[in-house]
Amino acid sequence: MYSIQEKLTRKIFLTVFVLALLYGLFESRGIIGLYQFKIYSPKSGEITENPVTIEGKSAKSKEIFINGNPISTQKDGTFKDVLYLGEGYNIIELVAINKYDKQKIKYIHLYYTGNDFSEEQKSEDIIKTEEFPDQNRDPDITSEELEDNQ
Repeated sequence: MYSIQEKLTRKIFLTVFVLALLYGLFESRGIIGLYQFKIYSPKSGEITENPVTIEGKSAKSKEIFINGNPISTQKDGTFKDVLYLGEGYNIIELVAINKYDKQKIKYIHLYYTGNDFSEEQKSEDIIKTEEFPDQNRDPDITSEELEDNQ
């Protein structure tokens, strides 16, 4: 049979081999696609207001896109972007690309029912309208010509 020293040598060799294998799998997780890509808000299926803030985290991603537009990320991988929705059913596509050009794609399905502007936005729109009441008027037409045309 084997001596104690041979058994100990085999156990050490097996332990080092298993640890090296696990380390190799851990380091290759980006290549095989095992990296984190989470969306914190909004949750898919929500009825939401406009604009919607999309927040999440994607560790080890070199680029993140929302509906094809690149967004910036923090050093820790978190991202946040504001998106305006169209009325009705909206599908938002988020794509994370890691340094090995592997993509993870997630979709958020949202429903927007109409105009939900804050009171501050409404008052800003009113002020802009009062400052420039004839925004759609041809600038070359005088006020007399405008009255004659009506």
